[in-house]
Amino acid sequence: IFNEFNYQWIIDDMQTNLPGELNFLNEANNCTRTRRLFKAKRVKAPYIYEKLSTSRIIVMEYIDGYSITDVARMKQDGVDVSRVAARIADCFNDMIFKKGFVHADPHPGNIFIKPKKNGEFDLVLLDHGLYRDLSERIRENYSKLWTGILLRDEPIIKDACEKLGVGEQFKLFTAMITNQRYDRVMDEGQTDVRTRLQGGKGSAEEAKLENQKLANEFKRQIIWCLEKMNRELVLIFKVNDYINSIDNRLGKPINNYYYIARYALKDYARTTHFKSIWHKLYFQWVRF
Repeated sequence: IFNEFNYQWIIDDMQTNLPGELNFLNEANNCTRTRRLFKAKRVKAPYIYEKLSTSRIIVMEYIDGYSITDVARMKQDGVDVSRVAARIADCFNDMIFKKGFVHADPHPGNIFIKPKKNGEFDLVLLDHGLYRDLSERIRENYSKLWTGILLRDEPIIKDACEKLGVGEQFKLFTAMITNQRYDRVMDEGQTDVRTRLQGGKGSAEEAKLENQKLANEFKRQIIWCLEKMNRELVLIFKVNDYINSIDNRLGKPINNYYYIARYALKDYARTTHFKSIWHKLYFQWVRF
């Protein structure tokens, strides 16, 4: 019906991802790797019984808990909702920017809370069938893009977008990444970083309506970006969308965009050559 919309990239992604998701040995390996990587971060993944698992059957530890969006249960257990939201943001941004190994399906049914004593809790990640190893090049340029956004530095934004495959639509791509219009992202009059990166103004419903309006206004350009950008970024978009959605359902106790920017700035400092160690430390910390 709409010949100008090319959705072949969706089919290409499915051809890559589905075979991996349907092989339970792949899921078992991802789950075990995640357990090891997050052992010290109060983030849990089920123990896999490898001798009982095959490509078609996976046997794992049972972990008792409840959905990440069950706010009433958290309050009943004395679990601070803002700490839950912060740990989720910390966990997934750590995956994207530091470990380069990302759980690509973090919807509320796949993230549980396991309450402990005195309001403490573990974050439990389930369904490890779809992960993506992010290349150093993608992580470096994704960090560079967010650094440009944070510093309101258009040349840095343009260069990062060019290397991510969407240089022609760098303003739109920046709007897609931040979930707000480009002029708001670059607003020189807004000095508070948290406010500028809040991802739209007003209530969640108002933000949703504005996003629908923008999507309709720029639908052809958005489709072009989704087709042209590096495939690894599609899953990053998906992860960020899920995390923002969870944050909204928890009552927006944190600003996930601020967490993204902090991790990005540190990663950019890690991969960039500075004049001196003092210049690097200044860049990494004083900006916040």
